[in-house]
Amino acid sequence: MRLVFVADHIPTELRRVVEFLNSQMGPAEVLALELKQYVGKSVKSLVPRLIGRTAMAEQKKHPGSPRKWDEPTFFASLEHRHGKQVANTAKQILEWARSRGLRIWWGEGQKDGSFFPMVDCQGEAHWLISVWTYGRLEVQFQFMQSNGPLAPEGACLELLQSLNAVPNVSIPSSAITKRPSIPLRSRTDEVALSEFLQTLSWAVDKIRSG
Repeated sequence: MRLVFVADHIPTELRRVVEFLNSQMGPAEVLALELKQYVGKSVKSLVPRLIGRTAMAEQKKHPGSPRKWDEPTFFASLEHRHGKQVANTAKQILEWARSRGLRIWWGEGQKDGSFFPMVDCQGEAHWLISVWTYGRLEVQFQFMQSNGPLAPEGACLELLQSLNAVPNVSIPSSAITKRPSIPLRSRTDEVALSEFLQTLSWAVDKIRSG
């Protein structure tokens, strides 16, 4: 719905009211159209001026479309927010995923970037982990439970227990149907990261072996 005030002159008081209403009224728009008329030498012209469509109001009514992240934008954001050491850890995870032949899907979050190493096997895409610019890694147990070799509870439980055997990882058993997260900062130790990735490699092999 759009409400429009049209006049040859829009006074300051009305302009303020229009801008306030337009910023507050959800998806509806409240605008003012000022049509000034200029006459001279047998020529008449109308000059329109739209009032009320401020940047703040537009953002509220038409929030930004999803942003497609890629490797440069992801790591620039992660390093800016959490430093080079954390960004380097995420790069090592990405390199590991590529070395195992995993497909990388880049997220579309408006605020937070992500990448998902996907295990493609027999025409199906299998979830494993995701890495985020807010500095955490998520284990995708929720989606592992839906199909594939890790769907049986025993396989997911084995993965959870193996991850918990890695230094500085503590995932509660209740999270086996969720997406528990681990701080990337806790993986900056080379040994801890290596053991963590070895456990994920076991899960990849399990999926591929069917």
